[in-house]
Amino acid sequence: TDAGSLTPFCWFVVGLATVITVAVWLPAFGSVGAYRSFLLSFRLDRHFRAVTRCPGIFVRILISALALVIAGQLVAFALLLAVPVLGVAVSAAVGLYSWFTIAHLVGLWFRWHGDELGTIYLGRPVS
Repeated sequence: TDAGSLTPFCWFVVGLATVITVAVWLPAFGSVGAYRSFLLSFRLDRHFRAVTRCPGIFVRILISALALVIAGQLVAFALLLAVPVLGVAVSAAVGLYSWFTIAHLVGLWFRWHGDELGTIYLGRPVS
Protein backbone atom coordinates (compact mmCIF):
# COMPACT_ATOMS: atom_id res chain seq x y z
CA THR A 1 0.00 0.00 0.00
CA ASP A 2 1.44 3.36 -0.94
CA ALA A 3 1.11 6.46 1.27
CA GLY A 4 -1.57 7.97 -0.94
CA SER A 5 -4.02 5.16 -0.27
CA LEU A 6 -3.94 5.38 3.53
CA THR A 7 -7.07 6.74 5.17
CA PRO A 8 -7.07 9.86 7.34
CA PHE A 9 -7.87 7.68 10.35
CA CYS A 10 -4.75 5.62 9.67
CA TRP A 11 -2.62 8.77 9.54
CA PHE A 12 -4.24 9.93 12.80
CA VAL A 13 -3.35 6.63 14.50
CA VAL A 14 0.22 6.79 13.17
CA GLY A 15 0.58 10.38 14.40
CA LEU A 16 -0.85 9.59 17.82
CA ALA A 17 1.40 6.53 18.16
CA THR A 18 4.41 8.66 17.22
CA VAL A 19 3.61 11.29 19.84
CA ILE A 20 3.08 8.66 22.55
CA THR A 21 6.26 6.82 21.58
CA VAL A 22 8.39 9.97 21.67
CA ALA A 23 6.74 11.07 24.94
CA VAL A 24 7.79 7.79 26.60
CA TRP A 25 11.16 7.62 24.86
CA LEU A 26 12.39 11.04 26.02
CA PRO A 27 12.37 10.39 29.80
CA ALA A 28 13.50 6.78 29.27
CA PHE A 29 16.45 7.95 27.19
CA GLY A 30 17.27 10.73 29.65
CA SER A 31 17.12 8.53 32.73
CA VAL A 32 19.46 5.94 31.25
CA GLY A 33 21.89 8.63 30.13
CA ALA A 34 21.80 10.62 33.36
CA TYR A 35 21.80 7.79 35.89
CA ARG A 36 23.70 5.09 33.99
CA SER A 37 21.16 2.32 34.53
CA PHE A 38 19.54 0.59 31.58
CA LEU A 39 16.86 -0.82 33.90
CA LEU A 40 15.44 2.68 34.40
CA SER A 41 14.27 2.66 30.78
CA PHE A 42 11.51 0.20 31.74
CA ARG A 43 10.15 2.24 34.67
CA LEU A 44 7.09 3.80 33.05
CA ASP A 45 5.76 4.87 36.45
CA ARG A 46 8.85 6.97 37.06
CA HIS A 47 8.74 8.43 33.56
CA PHE A 48 5.15 9.52 34.14
CA ARG A 49 6.10 11.14 37.46
CA ALA A 50 9.06 12.90 35.81
CA VAL A 51 6.84 14.29 33.06
CA THR A 52 4.18 15.49 35.52
CA ARG A 53 6.80 17.01 37.83
CA CYS A 54 8.29 19.21 35.06
CA PRO A 55 5.50 19.54 32.47
CA GLY A 56 6.47 22.89 30.95
CA ILE A 57 9.96 22.01 29.81
CA PHE A 58 8.89 18.48 28.88
CA VAL A 59 6.21 19.75 26.48
CA ARG A 60 8.71 22.11 24.84
CA ILE A 61 11.24 19.30 24.42
CA LEU A 62 8.53 16.94 23.11
CA ILE A 63 7.38 19.46 20.50
CA SER A 64 10.97 20.19 19.49
CA ALA A 65 11.80 16.49 19.20
CA LEU A 66 8.71 15.78 17.10
CA ALA A 67 9.45 18.76 14.85
CA LEU A 68 13.06 17.65 14.37
CA VAL A 69 12.09 14.04 13.60
CA ILE A 70 9.33 15.05 11.17
CA ALA A 71 11.46 17.70 9.44
CA GLY A 72 14.37 15.30 9.20
CA GLN A 73 12.23 12.60 7.63
CA LEU A 74 10.63 15.02 5.17
CA VAL A 75 14.02 16.34 4.07
CA ALA A 76 15.37 12.81 3.78
CA PHE A 77 12.48 11.57 1.63
CA ALA A 78 12.51 14.65 -0.58
CA LEU A 79 16.25 14.47 -1.17
CA LEU A 80 16.30 10.72 -1.70
CA LEU A 81 13.64 11.06 -4.39
CA ALA A 82 15.29 14.03 -6.09
CA VAL A 83 19.01 13.23 -5.88
CA PRO A 84 19.63 9.69 -4.62
CA VAL A 85 23.41 9.83 -4.06
CA LEU A 86 23.57 13.33 -2.57
CA GLY A 87 20.27 12.65 -0.83
CA VAL A 88 21.79 9.82 1.19
CA ALA A 89 24.60 12.01 2.49
CA VAL A 90 22.38 14.98 3.31
CA SER A 91 19.74 12.68 4.81
CA ALA A 92 22.33 11.14 7.12
CA ALA A 93 23.61 14.58 8.17
CA VAL A 94 20.10 15.89 8.88
CA GLY A 95 19.23 12.74 10.80
CA LEU A 96 22.36 12.93 12.93
CA TYR A 97 21.77 16.61 13.64
CA SER A 98 18.20 15.86 14.71
CA TRP A 99 19.15 13.03 17.07
CA PHE A 100 22.09 14.89 18.63
CA THR A 101 19.91 17.97 19.18
CA ILE A 102 17.19 15.87 20.82
CA ALA A 103 19.80 14.22 23.07
CA HIS A 104 21.12 17.65 24.03
CA LEU A 105 17.63 18.93 24.90
CA VAL A 106 16.90 15.87 27.05
CA GLY A 107 20.26 16.33 28.77
CA LEU A 108 19.38 19.92 29.57
CA TRP A 109 16.08 18.81 31.09
CA PHE A 110 17.84 16.33 33.36
CA ARG A 111 20.54 18.85 34.28
CA TRP A 112 18.16 21.73 35.03
CA HIS A 113 15.83 19.54 37.10
CA GLY A 114 18.48 17.21 38.53
CA ASP A 115 17.26 17.26 42.13
CA GLU A 116 13.62 16.60 41.24
CA LEU A 117 14.40 13.92 38.66
CA GLY A 118 17.08 12.35 40.86
CA THR A 119 14.53 11.95 43.61
CA ILE A 120 12.12 10.28 41.18
CA TYR A 121 14.62 7.94 39.53
CA LEU A 122 17.15 7.30 42.33
CA GLY A 123 15.20 8.08 45.48
CA ARG A 124 17.58 10.92 46.37
CA PRO A 125 18.57 14.33 44.99
CA VAL A 126 21.57 14.24 42.69
CA SER A 127 23.17 17.62 43.44
